[in-house]
Amino acid sequence: MAFQLHISHPGVPGELIVPLQDGDHLIGRSRSAEIQLSQPDVSGKHLILHVDGDSVIAENLSSHGARTGQTTLELPTPIRVGDSIYLGKNTVLTLRLADEGEDDEPETPTIVDTPPPTAPETPVPKAPTPAPAAPAPAADPDVTIVGEMPAPIPPEPAADPDVTIVGEMPAPIPPAPAADPDVTIVGEMPAPIPPEPAADPDVTIVGEKPAPIPPAPAADPDVTIVGEMPAPVPPASADMDATVLEAPPPPAPSPRSAPADMAATDPGTGACSAEPENAEEDDDIFKTNVMQTRIASSEELDFLRRQDRNTKRGKKLKYIIPLVAAAAALAAVFFFKSEAPEEKLSWPKLPNGKYSEKPFDLGDGGFSRGRFSLIAPLTETTKSSIDRNGDLVVITRIGRDRDVELRLTLSCKHSAVYLHESREKTFRDWIREVSASGGHWNFDQISDLFFIGKNNGLPCMSAVYTREIGNQSWYGEVIFFRNGDERIVRMAEIPSSERLRGASFLAGNAFIFTSPQFVEDHWEGAEDIFSGDSSELLQEAKGLLVKMSPATWDKITMLLRAVLVQSTEKDLPDLREDALNQLRKLRNYQKVWYNAQMIAYLKEKTAGNLRAAELIRDSCLAVFSSNDDLRHRNIQRNIWE
Repeated sequence: MAFQLHISHPGVPGELIVPLQDGDHLIGRSRSAEIQLSQPDVSGKHLILHVDGDSVIAENLSSHGARTGQTTLELPTPIRVGDSIYLGKNTVLTLRLADEGEDDEPETPTIVDTPPPTAPETPVPKAPTPAPAAPAPAADPDVTIVGEMPAPIPPEPAADPDVTIVGEMPAPIPPAPAADPDVTIVGEMPAPIPPEPAADPDVTIVGEKPAPIPPAPAADPDVTIVGEMPAPVPPASADMDATVLEAPPPPAPSPRSAPADMAATDPGTGACSAEPENAEEDDDIFKTNVMQTRIASSEELDFLRRQDRNTKRGKKLKYIIPLVAAAAALAAVFFFKSEAPEEKLSWPKLPNGKYSEKPFDLGDGGFSRGRFSLIAPLTETTKSSIDRNGDLVVITRIGRDRDVELRLTLSCKHSAVYLHESREKTFRDWIREVSASGGHWNFDQISDLFFIGKNNGLPCMSAVYTREIGNQSWYGEVIFFRNGDERIVRMAEIPSSERLRGASFLAGNAFIFTSPQFVEDHWEGAEDIFSGDSSELLQEAKGLLVKMSPATWDKITMLLRAVLVQSTEKDLPDLREDALNQLRKLRNYQKVWYNAQMIAYLKEKTAGNLRAAELIRDSCLAVFSSNDDLRHRNIQRNIWE
């Protein structure tokens, strides 16, 4: 009967379907698990399923626990078709037959894209329309203006044509009401009088005319105004007979008195009544520097503002440019500076963070065919080949930057000699063989026994070595193990210059990936083998196996080893397969019994019954007494897993 394991997660669509063959199936997050899960609440080795024909037994290996419905798995429990096992909070394992649940497919959600909202338009305000300027009033043409007028003066109402104005007027004055014609005003006028657009043809204008002025207000024809007039005199019309006399700027007159020799204006005619006696003194009257400074135009103000902005900008740039240059230099140093080399070499990774690796085999199918494969880091320069000795050679690179060369060699050799000698002797013979093959080899001391692979693992030995090939020196580690009449050797080496960084990398990676079937069928020869007819030895082993007594398991192991050695030497595949089947049953019984004892030990220890826990531990040591058994070493170290 074929089973399937349906793995699902509540709230997540879809499920994973895994076919279950006869044998043991380890479930967990560990890389060594046959069925790997990625949920954080699942242990590395969480659950194991024992499949044997029509029966499936679930065994919890994790302290996080597992349950079927409301029942917690404490002991190995049979699982029926349709039962569900819950691991953690979000993992459900359902056992089904192979012909169930193949048409269910999760629905694929549809993602609808929503267009982004359109921003509202903002109205643009219109500029206001300036109001038109008001026209200036007309002035009387009979006004006589004497003095310097550098700036325009706002318009004022028309003045009387008989008014004569002598002197400098620095500022305009408000219009005065009509005055008596016999009044004469003598003194300094603080403001200029606005010009008139039209003048009498008999008016004589004396002084400098830097700019036109607006018309003056109307005044009495008999009034004579004497004072200082700084504002310019407006030009006369083309049809007038006025005479303009250019004079140098006069000095400022006294505000309390007028010069004695100032020319007077006839109120009747509007002309000068007499010439001054001394022309030089007359010129000094009009000499002044008060209005030589003019108001700047809008273009000049804009130019000054631009100059000021440029000056401020230049001051800012004087500090900003060095800061930017320094920041750019620091950024360039940080960007182009190479990372510090790794203190310890590591396995190369892909951009998504996963390890970059690839399996290689000797052409026998490797892991996919129930044996083992060589796992090597995969880079752009990785290449593999089979040399003249039939060994697999893989050349690749390791490290974060993939800058260190790694050479991996996998060798497998068959010989009936290995069936009757110890593991250590076979290893030492290989060392002598390779040392005599050429090159300068230097092997360190052989290590203690250790185990690789799943379940009970493979018993292995290792040794560190150095060798010279031409001008290149290499540092490496060799792992050695046997299986039947096979001798398997794996060598991994890096340049000796990288020994400090790479020694721990070589020691921490076996580069061997074994299938569960290979570990389950593993057996080795020995120096002491039972003699006798292989068929009789096999029948005796079967009889003891039926009793299921842990006290007889060591003898059963030795009987089956003798049958396997003889069937291999005599090339009896049927007998060998029968003996392997009995060996698998024995190991399955041992596994179930060991797990039950482990659970009992942990319960007693948790309850504080240390004496009962020690009795369980001693009984396990008596049953698993061989140093080739990983459980024996774990019990000695008080490691229960």
